[in-house]
Amino acid sequence: MNRNNTRVLSEDQIRNLTLQVAEDLRKYPSESAEALINLYLNGDAQGMFDTVSDWIEYAEDEIKRQEDNLDYDDQFTPHYNI
Repeated sequence: MNRNNTRVLSEDQIRNLTLQVAEDLRKYPSESAEALINLYLNGDAQGMFDTVSDWIEYAEDEIKRQEDNLDYDDQFTPHYNI
């Protein structure tokens, strides 16, 4: 079962997640294809689901990390001694 069954993603998060996965496909096309083809050829449906879930959850973690960094930056108010 994937993580999205326990939480809801906003439309912006889904869009960003889609962009992140697309970027991964552009950066690692051969590796991505090879992993999926091997799982397919071995008839490993559970392995394919687990691999895709892990991949998407990793991208989701990256999006969340970026959002958290933006939230932190927005709240950062340095104190200047003048």
